Amino acid sequence: MKIGHQPGRQWLNALGCLCILTMAGWTQLAPARPRPRPKPRITTHKVAHVHKPARIRRHATIRLRSSHNCSIYLDHKYYGRISPDSPVEITTVFGRHLVSARGSDGKVWQENVHPTPEDGYLKLAIHLARATPATPVKPIVPAETQITPQPAPPVVNPNPNQPTGPVTTIQQLAASQATNGSNSGQQQAAAEIRRQQAAAALRRKQEEAAASAYRAAQAKALALEQAQIRAAQQAHRQAVNAARPNGVVASNPKDGQAYIWVQANTFDMGCVPRDHHCKANEKPGHAVSLSQGFWLGRTDVTVAAYTRFAQATQTPMPPAPVDPNSKDGSSFDPNWSHINRPIVDVSWQQARVFCRWAGGRLPTEAEWEDAARAGHTNYVYVTGRHISHNHANYGDNDCCKGKKDGKDKWRHTSPVDMFPANDWGFYDMAGDVWQWTRDYYQSDYYAISPNLDPAGPAAGGGHVERGGSWLSPRHDLRISRRRRGGADTSPDQLYDTGFRCALDWMP
Repeated sequence: MKIGHQPGRQWLNALGCLCILTMAGWTQLAPARPRPRPKPRITTHKVAHVHKPARIRRHATIRLRSSHNCSIYLDHKYYGRISPDSPVEITTVFGRHLVSARGSDGKVWQENVHPTPEDGYLKLAIHLARATPATPVKPIVPAETQITPQPAPPVVNPNPNQPTGPVTTIQQLAASQATNGSNSGQQQAAAEIRRQQAAAALRRKQEEAAASAYRAAQAKALALEQAQIRAAQQAHRQAVNAARPNGVVASNPKDGQAYIWVQANTFDMGCVPRDHHCKANEKPGHAVSLSQGFWLGRTDVTVAAYTRFAQATQTPMPPAPVDPNSKDGSSFDPNWSHINRPIVDVSWQQARVFCRWAGGRLPTEAEWEDAARAGHTNYVYVTGRHISHNHANYGDNDCCKGKKDGKDKWRHTSPVDMFPANDWGFYDMAGDVWQWTRDYYQSDYYAISPNLDPAGPAAGGGHVERGGSWLSPRHDLRISRRRRGGADTSPDQLYDTGFRCALDWMP
């Protein structure tokens, strides 16, 4: 074969070079395969024999054990203790940091230590020192649960002498039990408990008695102080009332009614000699002295005043007054629209409540008659010896029906100031409506009545009514006329009964 130009061979060489170059470039471009991590080598050293271990390869794990408690220092850094039951495990990485040094319980002692690599290996210096015994740590007890140490109990003599007195301590109780048996000790203990309970009960009684005495003393002092205040107020009121002239008119801001002042005085009460219609309950006539002055309503309590009371106290109005002479039982004031007429259908209890609300009370029978007489001892009527329909609103002489005559234009109740007042200024002390007084009724009370400030009997079956009404015949309008108002009378049967109030002191 002739040696010369061989184009085919050159092409083959070039192609081979190109393949080699391509493979080399591809190798440079392709990512490097990760080098497989060698399996860590585990070396176990017994601390008792190893002071400075040999060079340690990378990715090595050192386990240190000791047959006794020791401390481990790596590069003069304390890592912890080595004990037989909890060896230390140290993991190293070549050329990098010491990852960790941890005990067998998983607690990390140290991380990120910078050891010194040398010749491709890692030197790990281990310095061992015997561990000092650990000081026991006292548990921390919260302040609120700390228990104050108590002194040790005294030593009890196993053969004590028999106590001569009662059992008062646990040692004496134990000695008694040892000497006399458990039953005797239990009995003494029970007796001691009973004694202590009795002493405690006695102390409680003494304390309660002392507290009760203190409260009684305080109440007595308070009552005395209040009595002194009331006495001072009463003395002041008496002084003011004594200086006030008779007949003064004042308005009560509570009920809006006008009141007239009546001074203390003496008058003749009961039947007068010229009165030929006197009844047994009006006798005997007797002198009466009133030691205190009083205010008395100038008129009967009106519908307007009682409506004011009902609204202020949330009290219902009385039932509408029924006309006893009507065939169908209709009312002569169904809506209480006649506000200036006297209120009727009010029981004695309701009248008393109203007067208390107004700051006063119902007048006594003696006070009422004193105001009605107006200083005239021998008057039979408020106008003198005679009376007519020009002076009062009353009924026919044939009982129990209203009558129109003279100035009396009403068959039922009339306005409270339509007829002349008496000499002291009081209206309708005769006629229009019967008026409640404070006294209980007793037919023979005048025979036993005191002469100074009579207040009526202590009890009775009803209360006294005075003055007559729009249904009464003329002789019922006499000043001394007194009638029993039943306590059991229903309000709807009091269509001719009203009241007026008395005040000891104007509010």
